[in-house]
Amino acid sequence: MACDDLTKDSNLSDTCIFIDDGPTAQWWMSPDINLNSFSDVATANQNNTVDVKVHRGPDDAKCTALAAATNIIVEVWVSQPGANLSPTAAKILGTKIIPKSQLAANGTRTLAQAGQIVNWTPSTVASNPDGPGHRCLIARCYPDTDGPPDNDCFHVRGDSHVAQRNIQIITVSPRIKNRLIVEVMTANPDRERPQPATVRVVTDPEPNRRVLEILEPGLRNTGFKRVASIAPSRMDLQFPTLTGVKLRDFSRKGCLWSLFGKRSHAASVEADVTLPPGDPTSFKFDADLSKGRSGDAFIFYLTHLRADKKEIGGLTVVGVIA
Repeated sequence: MACDDLTKDSNLSDTCIFIDDGPTAQWWMSPDINLNSFSDVATANQNNTVDVKVHRGPDDAKCTALAAATNIIVEVWVSQPGANLSPTAAKILGTKIIPKSQLAANGTRTLAQAGQIVNWTPSTVASNPDGPGHRCLIARCYPDTDGPPDNDCFHVRGDSHVAQRNIQIITVSPRIKNRLIVEVMTANPDRERPQPATVRVVTDPEPNRRVLEILEPGLRNTGFKRVASIAPSRMDLQFPTLTGVKLRDFSRKGCLWSLFGKRSHAASVEADVTLPPGDPTSFKFDADLSKGRSGDAFIFYLTHLRADKKEIGGLTVVGVIA
């Protein structure tokens, strides 16, 4: 069965409860999912906290599921870093409740405010969804009279009940020649048949204010001074388990024109691949940041596009030069 992440979860009829996605173009950077005060870093062998903010829209005649509800169910999931995520490769960290009486129409409520924050100590097994290192967090919410949600698909892009936060900030050392190497995975949304896909990485030398606001708490824990205004010397995508990969490198093209007619120094690299069904496919993103200075932050958006070029997965990687 294929997971269509761009559609609404057909198991959920509610129209009033939601979690905010990130900025429109970076929808995987939800400001409503809070790991350790938005540091986006889970500490191994220690307790970590995950908070989620839930919104309630204006009550109207369509809010039938909410009208009969007593509580709002909030699920928090964790997954290995990936460009396309599903419940089948993730682990639930906790199922919590926010009493409906605490969430007024047009209001918000967090798990912490409801005394329901999620506590998480990462597994020590690297291959586990909740293992050490960077992980992606996904949150779902719905009235207790609705659901349960789809077990095979998160529907992150198509359903307002779910959002994800997938941000990895890495300090890059001059001792390894300012080289950024990230191991990532992505999954074929069709569990039965191979499917073509495009994996794309784009730099952002001029992030908008909302992106910077979301990244700022995590950057505060590094030697960050400025966003790098230059492109990396080189970018590469490597798929060791796949054949027939077609790589296109736009990282040395200099100034590009954006969709809005403005000059941009963004650079990109992309790969056309055929993803097998079943288990997720691992790949590597490699960038040479040696042109940068100490304190420079290189921002990368890594996305998974279906054969129809619609975006179904995203990850933000920030390399900060020590």
